Amino acid sequence: MSEESQPDRDPDFDRIVEELARQEKARRRKTLITAIVLVVIGASSLFAAIFWRDAIHGPAIDVEAGEAEVLEETNDPQCRAFIADVTAEGVSFKNLLPALQNKLIADDPVETQRLMDEIEALRKRLADAYATSADANLRYPESRQELDDWFKHIDKELALMIRIGQDKLTPGQGTPFPRPAKELLDMSVLAGDDAFENFRMWHTASLHPCGAAAADEKGWTP
Repeated sequence: MSEESQPDRDPDFDRIVEELARQEKARRRKTLITAIVLVVIGASSLFAAIFWRDAIHGPAIDVEAGEAEVLEETNDPQCRAFIADVTAEGVSFKNLLPALQNKLIADDPVETQRLMDEIEALRKRLADAYATSADANLRYPESRQELDDWFKHIDKELALMIRIGQDKLTPGQGTPFPRPAKELLDMSVLAGDDAFENFRMWHTASLHPCGAAAADEKGWTP
């Protein structure tokens, strides 16, 4: 094919692919660092347990009172609601992983279309959760930007999976992929899985991102 007849490159798509490559490198580094940290923490915990097992006899801590105080500061119902919604969608995505990796671009157009429809429905539900999050009272100023960035990121990954499936159904109709479709798919699926794990870490950290319920509304309870 001559240079004049090649489809125009899509700079946005190229940026997504480049970002995927960067995420894959970061994921590998994170896996290695996490393994090292877990070894260090495990060794430290064992040492601390041995050293302190006979030394700690201080006054009992009122754990329940402390938990109740934290809950009162983080019980905004809109915030807790969208977190529950995204968590449920993370489970849905996890259940789709094997099929996405093995069947999205297999030689079964019916299955490819079904998976594309599943991913599109997931995108829609996440968009609804994002809309709900606009009313959430977030505890820290930076949490809003973190949330916006996360929703944009996961939406791009899901959109890329749909695009890969569409290319399987109608090859050559869109911008050509700069990498093999299977490689792109594996990277995108892993990035999506990492995104949901990062979201879980975001809301289960010791500094919970939700703020308190308004004075005139019923606060969230477990």
